[in-house]
Amino acid sequence: MKKGISLALVLFALLTSCGVELEIPEGFALVEKSPEYTLVVSPEGLKMRIRTTKNYPVKDLAFWKEALETQLEQEGYVPVGKPRDFQAGGNEGVVFQWGVPYRGENYIFLTAVLVDRNTIIIAEAAGRKDIFDRYRESIVESLSTIRQR
Repeated sequence: MKKGISLALVLFALLTSCGVELEIPEGFALVEKSPEYTLVVSPEGLKMRIRTTKNYPVKDLAFWKEALETQLEQEGYVPVGKPRDFQAGGNEGVVFQWGVPYRGENYIFLTAVLVDRNTIIIAEAAGRKDIFDRYRESIVESLSTIRQR
């Protein structure tokens, strides 16, 4: 158990790019870290990415929540459940889960948005539904660990 805790702390320290930090969800590994984004992947290929962008035009979470929901529904994504609010790093956020049929299989696309005054933090995870279901809890739990550096 100590080895697992130590590894988690090392991975947490490594996942610090693009101005934000996030505990890597259990079962994932750091694949790429750049000034633009950080990417982690499960052994089965489920990907999770976190990035930031400017809050421009400067709007609140309610605005960006509605904008994201409208855009993805217009692109054909199907909501899976209702959006859920969460808190991380002193900011309010919202997380959506979307169903996406692709090549005869069902995929899940998770999108989480946190809004700070000048920054929007975006976390995304996507993969086949059967794989996503195995990691859902770990992914959602990691969202509450998001903090700006």
